[in-house]
Amino acid sequence: MTAPTVQHHCPARAAIAGNPSDGYGGAVVAVPVDACRATVRVDAHARFEIDPAPTDDDTFTTWADLAEHVDRFGYRGSRPLLLATLRRFAAHTSHQPRPVAIRLSTSIPRSVGLGGSSAIVIAALRCLYDINELAPPSNDELASLALSVETDELDIGAGLQDRVVQAYAGPVLMEFGADDQRVVGGLTAGSYRPVRWDHLASLVVATRPHEAEPSHLLHNDLRSRFRSGDERVLAAMVTLADCARRAAAAIEHGDHSALAGAIDDTFDTRLSITTATTGQRRSVEIVRASGGAANSTGSGGSIVALARDDQHRAALADQLSADGCVVLPVGRTA
Repeated sequence: MTAPTVQHHCPARAAIAGNPSDGYGGAVVAVPVDACRATVRVDAHARFEIDPAPTDDDTFTTWADLAEHVDRFGYRGSRPLLLATLRRFAAHTSHQPRPVAIRLSTSIPRSVGLGGSSAIVIAALRCLYDINELAPPSNDELASLALSVETDELDIGAGLQDRVVQAYAGPVLMEFGADDQRVVGGLTAGSYRPVRWDHLASLVVATRPHEAEPSHLLHNDLRSRFRSGDERVLAAMVTLADCARRAAAAIEHGDHSALAGAIDDTFDTRLSITTATTGQRRSVEIVRASGGAANSTGSGGSIVALARDDQHRAALADQLSADGCVVLPVGRTA
């Protein structure tokens, strides 16, 4: 008999190179960010009960704060994610879930490009498989199922990169070209190759929570331009995919210079087809002025910075913190 309570954690994630080409036939390298994570606890219960714990993003000091939050993010939140996860789990497994109480807590800042929503879904799916005594899916199937929660149930534009790196819980090179497409458990997947941690140079993530914005704002426009055949967008996706492959090879060979080039080229290419917040641009400027490389972690205002060594990483963290960023360690520094 299964345990009456199950719990799973899922870390944040940061893209290093190639993003956001994962949703457009490209390739991405990303890493987990263990410094913050989503935790889902599921208890056998008499009825279905969803009770996300309040976070800083769900409480407001003033009415103006609440109104600004709704204007920026709408009415999306963790409760719809969990409801959608239950629906997709049942549909995908053809299994009627047992009644459960779901409790959520997360330390991942909302809508800053660190995969906070996908972390919640991944952790919740793992719990649902366990509490319903079903064999867990492969990492590939789990990632695609997690994506379908947002794209099919909630009609939110998203790509696979967040879910893949969070399912694997390690650095991954993900490729999504026509030749890489596969069907896993009835769901579309790409081609994934784990990347070794031991040659990954010092990385930090810097985020500015006050510049948060939902990922669909970027992806809805970009997807429309891609589908319409915008030549600049199509060319950028090819360049971004090449950046990801260069980054993976550089990490595995311990080639710091090549990795820095792939990271910087990704940000510059990304900037040619999308926008960046004022704070994000400033963060990148700080990193580059000190001799580091930087890229956007995702569609929010966060960046990932590559330092020359651990001493430089510490100095970069101090500079970014002094400029108002929340700094998180990545990889072997976590």
